[in-house]
Amino acid sequence: SPRFRLTYKYMAGIEDDDEFDEMVAKMTLKGVGSQIKNPFLIWVGEFDPLSPLEETEAFFNEITGPKEMWVVEEDFHTSYNRSLFNTPMAHIAADWLKDKLEGKYP
Repeated sequence: SPRFRLTYKYMAGIEDDDEFDEMVAKMTLKGVGSQIKNPFLIWVGEFDPLSPLEETEAFFNEITGPKEMWVVEEDFHTSYNRSLFNTPMAHIAADWLKDKLEGKYP
C-alpha cells in the first residue's frame, strides 16, 4: 500500500523512490529455506504487506526441516494480538516452541 511504502521508506531513512526500490530488490530469502533443518514456525497475516502470502508460501515450501505455517485470516502484520479459543496466539506459539524443544513432532 502507498502508506506502508512511505512508512517503510521513513524507517529505512530513504527518501528517493529509486534508491528504495533498489534496496527492496536485494531483500530476499530465496535459497535460504533449503538451509533450515530445525523446526520452523511461520506465522503470517493473510494480508501482510511486509511478507506477502505468496512469497511466504514460496519460502515455506523451500524449508526442508519440520515446519508449520499459520495464516491468520483477515489480518495484516500484527497478528500477534489475536486469540484462538480465548488463548492469545503468542501463548499458542510459545507452546509450539516448547513442544519442539521437548522433541514433540506431529
